[in-house]
Amino acid sequence: VLGVYVSGHPLEEYQELWQNCISNTAGDFALDEETGEVQLVRDQANAVIGGLIADKTVKYTKNDKIMAFLQIEDLLGSVEVIVFPRDYEKNSMKLLEDNKVFIKGHVSLEEDRDGKVICEGITAFDEIPKKLWIKFPTMEAYQASSNELLQTLQTSDGHDSVVIYIEEAKAMKKLPPSCSVQAGEELKAQLCAKYGEDNIKIAWDIRKEV
Repeated sequence: VLGVYVSGHPLEEYQELWQNCISNTAGDFALDEETGEVQLVRDQANAVIGGLIADKTVKYTKNDKIMAFLQIEDLLGSVEVIVFPRDYEKNSMKLLEDNKVFIKGHVSLEEDRDGKVICEGITAFDEIPKKLWIKFPTMEAYQASSNELLQTLQTSDGHDSVVIYIEEAKAMKKLPPSCSVQAGEELKAQLCAKYGEDNIKIAWDIRKEV
């Protein structure tokens, strides 16, 4: 109703991930009122943007296939994204309002209008892997807790990697893929209760490309 987020923007907690995965912000696609042109992107250039789906309009093509027009909102504004049937069909479950997604595509510019993005690929924020860091003061402390720790990790099946950090030796050990977890709040709460809040951290395993 107010048009603003009373409790803060939903993307604020994802700001590090967002900044590291995009090539452009929504503001780059805005029309410059003085020149009547979009200044910060060029037509047909590759682009990766990210944000939440603030609005979605579905239309049918002449061949009765579904395409969509999205408004992707980030921390600096919003930009229109056109999703043609091929990409819509592959990604329809991700394209729900309020979902957070990265869009890979190319820029489309028209005279006297804000720039748009023609979608060529969609990645949900939740698809970006994470790393679960667990810190122990010494190797002895880790070895004493390793069996219990593995039992706890086995209760959470997922694709996020686990890294053990030994503070005394300044050494780290990445656990094998068989120990991968879903690094969410539930598992974090269990581990914090066992090993202390200061010893558990979840970080995005950020890639160069989305």
